Amino acid sequence: MRQRRARAGVAPFHSIFVRMTAFALLISVVPVLLVSVMALRRMEDMTEERLRDSYAWLVDEFIGNAEERLAQYDASLSGLSRNTTILDALTDDRADAYTRGRAVSAEVFKSVSMENHREIRDCVVYSMGPPAYGTSASTLTERDVELWRRSGWREGQAQFFAQTWDGRWTISLIYPIDEVSVQELTSRQVGLIRLELYIDQLFGRRSQGEYEVAVLETATERCLYASDERVAPLLDGWASGAADDGGYTALSAPVDGCGLTVVCLFDRSELAREKGAIKQLVVPIMLALAGTIVAVSYLYFRHFSRRVDALVQKFRYAAKGDLAPKPPIAGSDEIAMLDRQFGQMLTEMDDMNRRTLAQQNEIREEQFRNLQLQINPHFLYNTLETISAIGAVHGAFQVCDLCQRLGDIFRYSLGKNEGRYTAVANEIRQTQNYIFIQQVRYRFEAEFDVELDAEKVYMLRFLLQPIVENAVQHGLAHRAEPGKLQLWAGVRDGELRIRIADNGAGMPPDQLQSLRARLLGVESGGKGIGIWNIGQRIRLTHGAPYGVEVESRQGQGSAFTLRLPYITEDDLANEEV
Repeated sequence: MRQRRARAGVAPFHSIFVRMTAFALLISVVPVLLVSVMALRRMEDMTEERLRDSYAWLVDEFIGNAEERLAQYDASLSGLSRNTTILDALTDDRADAYTRGRAVSAEVFKSVSMENHREIRDCVVYSMGPPAYGTSASTLTERDVELWRRSGWREGQAQFFAQTWDGRWTISLIYPIDEVSVQELTSRQVGLIRLELYIDQLFGRRSQGEYEVAVLETATERCLYASDERVAPLLDGWASGAADDGGYTALSAPVDGCGLTVVCLFDRSELAREKGAIKQLVVPIMLALAGTIVAVSYLYFRHFSRRVDALVQKFRYAAKGDLAPKPPIAGSDEIAMLDRQFGQMLTEMDDMNRRTLAQQNEIREEQFRNLQLQINPHFLYNTLETISAIGAVHGAFQVCDLCQRLGDIFRYSLGKNEGRYTAVANEIRQTQNYIFIQQVRYRFEAEFDVELDAEKVYMLRFLLQPIVENAVQHGLAHRAEPGKLQLWAGVRDGELRIRIADNGAGMPPDQLQSLRARLLGVESGGKGIGIWNIGQRIRLTHGAPYGVEVESRQGQGSAFTLRLPYITEDDLANEEV
């Protein structure tokens, strides 16, 4: 559809490629057809071989990942079988069954990490001696052994397959626990470890791919999992190896040590697309190689070459940095269309460079301001402590309060033990310290309304104080009578939102529109670099849905709303931010 739209403005016989093809076919249709057919067949065979090689590599990678996961679980079971705490609990006759069960369960959760793996259905340590009962501990009974045998397990086997109540297949890994006596040089089996893994989670693809997956039991060729129910009937009577059926190219390989065979079925439509693309390329390539066509078409191609050279010359000017518009190439074919699109692209690039330069100048200006403020925080903090002590001696307790609040601000700014994120409560306390200092200079009231547990919700550091400073300096400071500053924090639509509003001077409509455009990245330049930096930090860290929203009316005040993701301590620990 896009190609049709792009060629909509070109008449059928005005197309240079159509005229070249028609002229060439008149004098070389027979030799070109013969060469094209031979080349097409050879290229299709090479494409099919290449696709099969890539399919085989994908199958090896898929099975390698599954084998690696099984090896990790096997290593966990091996470590559990040698765990001294579990051995002591299974052989300790003095403790009761539930105490032993709790000790065993705690070690299982530490070693296997069942809470963090969707593949695990259950992991239980079975005692063959003193009874033990817990969330991951039990006593091996004849009933357990009988149930395992019904599922296909024979004593001594390392694994067997079973089906859950909801129809999902699992593979159970069995690992013995032996008590070894170094002095007597003997060993006896005191328990078993059974780890049940969901086959669909273990072998299910973790990302969208271009193939379907099926898992078969090698011994019985029974299908235990299929990523798409439509491929399951294709696996009836499956034989190991590779086969093509039902519109799929199927490759299989066994999984070492677990009695499973993985079958990957690749849609043959990709091969059809590759062959179709080859067919579209062979004919013009053969035409270009035909020497007779080049000789006879020389005069015609000369005019074409001149127009191409003119376009290439424009490319060279652009490569040297000259983006100024050049005279267009006349005509109505694809070369002329390409020239117009290239000219439009140069115009957009020039405009983008201008915006980038303006943004760089703003960043340099902000960096220069930051350099001016780079004084030693430790020296200032120690000096404030000295001033506070002198104020306390002379009874100037307001000076003490100011020094204490300003010292807290410096301590928060140093933040050596802080990370990128901090609790919302810390940001609010930092803002309260700043407001206390500004209230000494300016007369205004401050209200705080927090509708969440601010100690357990986290946000980026240093977001609130610049906005409050903007509200005080550009809003409340210009009022004749005392103004009011309101800070509200809460959760709306699953987002953390913080609103800072004042009843100060406000902004005129044109300034408000310009600030909104800069926050969205539509415009550059102007005032409000601090607000723009905050919006950029939020958007670069969390994405486009988040940022700063601003409302203002001249003479009535302004309100800034921060839209942030709802982040908890667990999110930070699991690196989900």
